[in-house]
Amino acid sequence: MIEVNSYLATDIFKDSSSIPQTSRSSTDQQLHAISEKMNSLKIATQQLKLNQEVFKVGSEFQKQLQSQKLYESSEVETEISQIQLNQTLVKRDIASSKLNQLGLQLNRSNLELKFYETETELASKFWDEKLKLIESRIELVKSSQLQIASKIENVIDV
Repeated sequence: MIEVNSYLATDIFKDSSSIPQTSRSSTDQQLHAISEKMNSLKIATQQLKLNQEVFKVGSEFQKQLQSQKLYESSEVETEISQIQLNQTLVKRDIASSKLNQLGLQLNRSNLELKFYETETELASKFWDEKLKLIESRIELVKSSQLQIASKIENVIDV
């Protein structure tokens, strides 16, 4: 640290400062050296500013990569949603197909039931008619027997 007070002139009318003296040529040389060092510092400052800009661009690039990854993730999520929708649609189609099959089975069962009902009704009519036929034959036989018995009585009476 610089002790400023030690360099102050104690007598303003005399060379009383402890500051060292420098010749003109030495001053020119030292100023030239300082100027070159200042130029170096200017270059360094500009390089640091350049590096800061590079980091800013790099940061923006990282943001772009993050946005790209977010987009790609969203794209995958959309594909997953589409696949799930397709799976649901296939399940619906399978359920619809099963419902149609059950409907066809119901129609077939109804047709079979109607066939059995009709067959039962026809069988009942068949047996009713067969019974009537047998009963009419019995009546015919009885009637024939009575006629024969009557004819036999007539023959005997004669």
